[in-house]
This record gives sequence, structure tokens and C-alpha cells, in this order.
Amino acid sequence: MNLVRDTLLHIPLKHLFHPKTGFVEKQVVPLPGNIFNVPLRRDILHSCVRSFLLSNRDGSIAHVKNRHEVAGSHRKQRPQKGTGHSRMGTKQSPLLVGGGQAHGPRNTRNWTRKLNKKVWSMGMKVALSDKIRSAQLMAINQSNLDIPSTNKLCKQLSNLKLLDRTLFITDDSLIHLASRNIPTIDSLSPEDVHVYDILRSKNLVVDIDALNLLQSKISLNAGDSVDVELTDSPRLVDNAHL
Repeated sequence: MNLVRDTLLHIPLKHLFHPKTGFVEKQVVPLPGNIFNVPLRRDILHSCVRSFLLSNRDGSIAHVKNRHEVAGSHRKQRPQKGTGHSRMGTKQSPLLVGGGQAHGPRNTRNWTRKLNKKVWSMGMKVALSDKIRSAQLMAINQSNLDIPSTNKLCKQLSNLKLLDRTLFITDDSLIHLASRNIPTIDSLSPEDVHVYDILRSKNLVVDIDALNLLQSKISLNAGDSVDVELTDSPRLVDNAHL
């Protein structure tokens, strides 16, 4: 039994919008160590990223015609024997100018790479654990954004120094609407987030509901999921101790 991975991690609960000081650390969020305290596995991350990028290829590469697709008559060009020349079939032969291409690129290739569910689950655990160790994961209760204002969200993120490649994982439609015109901000629902999205982001902001959904999605067994509960913190939790 790994006691480090079986313990609970506690990260401070922060507020995106607050009338006074922005982030206020009054509560902590307990997170299961078997999901958010996993050692770094570069091979797992490589497999997840490679599968994601290859599966999203549209297949729009060069496409050549083979000898069966080139237009023209398919009759034999000259008799097999008696002419003194070499044997020759149709004029669509790859040996002739204007004929088909042999072994050329085709846009019918399927680039999809299968990724096992357990490998994806381990990749999410490794990516989230690395964000916590780097103090780049922030848990919020709710956005408290009253209107989908891009200007308001941009100013608040600028004050909090979160305008550089920040990913919001939330189901809040106001965050999705307010952030879609900010080029350095992305927002995804917990159902759509992938390992690649977490790795390419510099800061990760997740609300409580999204954390619960991520845990239930990552956990392969029903008994492995631990619900996130807000607990009163007797002291502020320093990010350096996480």
C-alpha cells in the first residue's frame, strides 16, 4: 500500500471574483491522492498526446491516382510478342509518362490511434498531479460572474496574472461566453477535456462541480471516486506545501 497516494491532498479554495481581494483562501478542497498525487509518467503522457493529435488529423494530404483511376483506354499498347520490344500493358502503367502513380500518398488513410481507457485515465491523473505539484491548478467554488462580459473577465484575469494560457474546466456558460474572444484563454467542459489540453495550458482553473465530474470520469472503479467536499480550514494552506 502506498501511503502517499492513499492520503488526501488539500488545496485552497479560491474565488475568481470577490468584492475586496480577488482570491480569498478560507476553505480547502480535499482531493484523493490516488488521482492527484501520481508520479510523473512521460511515456503515458506521450501516448495520450500522440493519440489525440493523430486522431484529430483531417486526412487532407496529397492524393495521387493509381493506374486504375487514370482516365483513358485500357487496351494493350502492342502485341506481347513479335515486335522486338519489351512487354507493355496499358498506357496507365506507372512506368509511362501520364500513367498512374505507384505507392503514392492517399487521403484515404485513417490516422486514428486507439487509446485504452486505462491509459487515458492514467494520463489524466499524471497531468493533474503535475499541475498540482507545480502550483498551477486552482480550485474555485463558482465563477460569480453575473454577466458574460469579456471586458470584465479580461480585467480580472489580468489583475490575477492569469492571462497567459489559462484553461477553465467548468460547465458555467457565462465563462464560456466571456472567454471565447480572449485568444489566450480556453474553456472546456469536464466531458471534453483531454490530457493534451491540460499539458498545453500554463494555468488550470477548475470549479468544484468539474472536479467531481473529472474524478468520476477518471476513476475506472466505482469505489475509487471520492467526492470533493468543502471543509472549514483552521489555517490558510500555503501552495508551497502542496
